[in-house]
Amino acid sequence: DFRQVTEHGDKQSTATEFAVHDADEAYSLLQKGMERRSSGETATNADSSRSHCIITIIVRGKVGGCHGSIFGKLNLVDLAGSERVAHTQASGVRLEEAKCINKSLSMLGSVVNALLTSQRHVPYRNSKLTHFLQDSLRGNAKVI
Repeated sequence: DFRQVTEHGDKQSTATEFAVHDADEAYSLLQKGMERRSSGETATNADSSRSHCIITIIVRGKVGGCHGSIFGKLNLVDLAGSERVAHTQASGVRLEEAKCINKSLSMLGSVVNALLTSQRHVPYRNSKLTHFLQDSLRGNAKVI
């Protein structure tokens, strides 16, 4: 789920948008976001990412002296790793997290495969991750 953690620790089902005016403000927000990222211990990793992290940077500006404007969008995506439940010995909440992580990674693989093989239908809506990243995965978007 897309979540925002408020300053009081409350979780809300929404993404958050901030306006920044320089690199220092942007870096400060990146740090806050990474501090709030969900992580937990498994049998194979003491500090395992329990969620994907997507940071979207949108740049808007005006072309000098013209009425035109420019727009750019960059998604920085840190995906939680796929997990073999037998190795991590996950149970309870950790098991449910692992299932969700593995499912979303599988759906991302399905979308990439559909794009690479030029299939008529690309299953972007099969997961929140691929639906959110849809405009960054198609057309003239660049994926590294």
